[in-house]
Amino acid sequence: MKNFTLILFFSLLTTSFLSANCDTAYSAATYAVAHTKRALNADNFDHQKYYAERALEAFEKAEGLITNCGCNKALNPIIDGIDQLKSAIDPEDWDMGRYHTKRAFGYAQDVLTTMDVCSGNNNAPNNSVDPDLIENIVDQNLTEEQKRLAEEQKKLLKQQQILEQKIEEQKILAEQAKVNRQIELEEQLRLKRVAEQSLDDLERKIKELAIIYGCDNTQSLINGYKSRKDEVLNNETLEETKNYYLQQTISLQAKAMEMFKKCVSNPSK
Repeated sequence: MKNFTLILFFSLLTTSFLSANCDTAYSAATYAVAHTKRALNADNFDHQKYYAERALEAFEKAEGLITNCGCNKALNPIIDGIDQLKSAIDPEDWDMGRYHTKRAFGYAQDVLTTMDVCSGNNNAPNNSVDPDLIENIVDQNLTEEQKRLAEEQKKLLKQQQILEQKIEEQKILAEQAKVNRQIELEEQLRLKRVAEQSLDDLERKIKELAIIYGCDNTQSLINGYKSRKDEVLNNETLEETKNYYLQQTISLQAKAMEMFKKCVSNPSK
C-alpha cells in the first residue's frame, strides 16, 4: 500500500511537471506566432528582419520546452519554422524575406494546433489560432524594459534612415559637382583653343604690319606665343584660365606697342 502511494505521488508530480512545461512551451509558441506575424506585416526591410529574429528566438525556446513536455508531434513544424526564419533573417531581397516569413507563420500556427491536440488545450476554438488575439496577449505581457528596447530600436532605425538619406544626398551632390567640373573643363578647353588661335593670329598680323612699316628688324621683340598642354587646365578654374589668356593678350599688345615706338624713333631700323 505504501509503495502504491509513492508511485501515485510521483506519477502526479511528473504529470504536473510535464503540464507546466507544456504550458510554458505553448506560451513560447504563442510568442513565435505573434512575432512572425509582425515580421510578415512589417513595412520595411529592417523591421521584417528584426521581428524574424525575435520569432526565431521564440521558436528555439519552444523547441526545447516541447521536447521536455513530450509533445513530439509539434517538433516537425518547429524545425521547419526555424529553417524558414533563418532564411528570412538574411534573405536575398525583400520578396524572399516575406516568402520565408509567410511559410514560418504557417508552421507557427501548425505548432499551436498540434499542441492543442496533444494536450487537449481548448484555448483556441476548433484547434485554430487567432493571430490578432495572440498579438494582443503578447502586447499586454510586454515588460516596460521590452517596450523601452522597442522604442530605442525605432529610434535607431529612424536615425539609420536619416543617415542613409544624408549619404545619398552627399553622393548626389558629389556626382553633380563632378558633372559641373566636367562642363567647366570642357569650357576651359574651348576657351584655350580659341584664345591661342586668336593670339597666333594677332602675332601674325603684328608681324605683317611690322614688315609693311619697315620694322621687320624689330620683330625679335615678339617672342612667339607657345601653346600650353591641355592637362594644365585640370589645376585651375575657368576664371583663372580666362585671366591667364587675358594677360597673354595684354603682354603681346604691350610688346607690339614697344616695337612700333622704336620703329618710329629709328625709321632706318
